Amino acid sequence: MDGKYRLHLVQIRGFGDDAGVNGEGPVLEPFVAELADYIDDEITNKGRAAPAIIGHSLGGLTALMIGARYPQLAGRLMIVDSLPFIGTMVDPGATVATIEPRAKAMADGMRARPSAAARTPITADPGPMSLAGFMSLRPEGRIAVANLIAGADSRVTAQLFYEDSITDMRPELAKISAPVLLLYAHDASLMSADEITKTFEPQFAGVANFKAQRVENSRHFIMLDQPDIFHAAVKAFVEH
Repeated sequence: MDGKYRLHLVQIRGFGDDAGVNGEGPVLEPFVAELADYIDDEITNKGRAAPAIIGHSLGGLTALMIGARYPQLAGRLMIVDSLPFIGTMVDPGATVATIEPRAKAMADGMRARPSAAARTPITADPGPMSLAGFMSLRPEGRIAVANLIAGADSRVTAQLFYEDSITDMRPELAKISAPVLLLYAHDASLMSADEITKTFEPQFAGVANFKAQRVENSRHFIMLDQPDIFHAAVKAFVEH
């Protein structure tokens, strides 16, 4: 952004580095509390305006949690292909109670996978039918995602998958005072534009100041499939 903005890049330990304390126990709620403390200590307490927060996937859920629970710390929120309650992707009528057993079983399976240390870098396209293929349309995007998956600690990814799945922020969205921009992916080979819009946008009904942008010809990693559109959206967002 032409050197005009101070960027704070936040990453949860266990994604390409040592998991540390994230190797066991809850991760999401402690992370949100620590992130709020960081924003307070490093930004707002130093006389700066509340920051613009951009979050993809779990990061989007985290941004919503900051916006709802610490509204004074969020200037505006950009949510990238994320939902207040991911359970509705499985069942539109899902509740935390109905999703929890499935989420636990899937998380247990994820924990049983080899650790990142046992894996080697991936250089070949894993293909459109792979897990990475569900997340990116481009071969280079699939390779990038596959390496992100391979480099992550399975204990951390499993725990966060579970916590993400059983977190329903919809009842708290009315507490968000910051403007919210949603970017969400659409691949016409999987779902019609009308269907994907109905999957995403109504979930944000509780947000007072809400806008949405559907990004065509993309899957979950919008920034890999449509980098020009994504970068333009980010630039417009931070310059608002």
